[in-house]
Amino acid sequence: MSVTSTHIEKWKTYSEIIIVWFTIMTTLFGGGYALFQYTENSKAERAKETLKFIERFDKDKFSNSCHMIDPVFDSIEKATREKYSENAKGMSLLDEDKEFLEYLKETINANELLPHLNNIFDFYDQLEACSIASLCDTKLATRFFGKYAFYIVGIIYPYIEMLRKESGDRLYGAGIEYFFNEYKKQLNENKGDQPKNRFLTPS
Repeated sequence: MSVTSTHIEKWKTYSEIIIVWFTIMTTLFGGGYALFQYTENSKAERAKETLKFIERFDKDKFSNSCHMIDPVFDSIEKATREKYSENAKGMSLLDEDKEFLEYLKETINANELLPHLNNIFDFYDQLEACSIASLCDTKLATRFFGKYAFYIVGIIYPYIEMLRKESGDRLYGAGIEYFFNEYKKQLNENKGDQPKNRFLTPS
């Protein structure tokens, strides 16, 4: 075999190797780009689903329930803070305070708020299911709905626990508690402006 033929064979081999590697790199790049596109599209879809919940909350019965609940809960918060403001052990006693639980029951019953609370809990249950199934963006949902969950659960957690025991349903109010905890995580991650500490925090 001549020198020229040997060189040709070598270059042929090198070319085949280069083509193989080029094909591999192109496939990897194409796969990576496809994965990137899929991820971005998935994020966009999750955000879109979350925005649907925002629209529902503004227009549906949930918004009306909030208008019924908020003034009463503001008064509960104010009254409870005044009662326990000089307590040396602070708010940690509230979850064991039967008098406080009775006060919550009487106030919620007198204002016929339980149906409105159930509306809010149902909404958060649906939002939690959407988030856990990765159909909604949990961070975006928490940004919009976490603070309100923090507000509600922080004030009436003993009442929620009471209803769980009475009904035998440990998942009652699970959705709103889920976003209570998600909001707490975000507060811990972002040490900037934070709302006042509420009375109670689920374990």
